[in-house]
Amino acid sequence: MNSPVEISIETVDGIADCMLDLQEDESGTTFYSVTVLYPNIVNGFSRSEVYCHNMLCDSATGKYVFDRNDEIHPRVKKLEQQLSAAIGNIS
Repeated sequence: MNSPVEISIETVDGIADCMLDLQEDESGTTFYSVTVLYPNIVNGFSRSEVYCHNMLCDSATGKYVFDRNDEIHPRVKKLEQQLSAAIGNIS
């Protein structure tokens, strides 16, 4: 497997730090495990919220999308296109 890739994405709330890690399940299907540290300010202190989801390749479009079986927070869902583009740059 490849080494994890770290990227930063500008959001309306600040910079989200993301890690993309290529994985393979028991059937041999590859996917990316995505960890997002989303910026959050609490009482003047930065306390990032952590979101972990899988991104799978959509066979119809060839782009990576969040696993449709997961419940994705709307602000993380907004990052899907940028994360998919980043995965496309890795491949």
